[in-house]
Amino acid sequence: IFSIMSSSTFTSSQSFRLQPSLEMPVERCTLRMGVPYFVADSFELYYSTPHDLHDLEDKIEQQNINGIRHRCRHERVQRQRMMEVAAHYSGDQRTAMQEQASRLPQRSCDELDRYEAMERQMGS
Repeated sequence: IFSIMSSSTFTSSQSFRLQPSLEMPVERCTLRMGVPYFVADSFELYYSTPHDLHDLEDKIEQQNINGIRHRCRHERVQRQRMMEVAAHYSGDQRTAMQEQASRLPQRSCDELDRYEAMERQMGS
């Protein structure tokens, strides 16, 4: 009986996903920042206390922000590389390439800015 119970116990690393899956189809959102996450149908059996849920949602928000930070760094590196390539050109071509690089969307960086602003507001 003990091995059955221990094998079915959730750990925070396998109790949620940030994207839906067959095993985790139920969508929830963190209370504090509204980060969507997906869980199994039996989720509430394992996270029934407010303390457990709060701890898990902190991990979810941290994992989400870490992913956004990683994607933001990638966007900034991509823009910087485009600027470095543009520096090898001159005149109108250089200007056009620099403008193209500066217009490159940085959605993850924008999202990170929003989360950081939200955290600052909550900290006040």
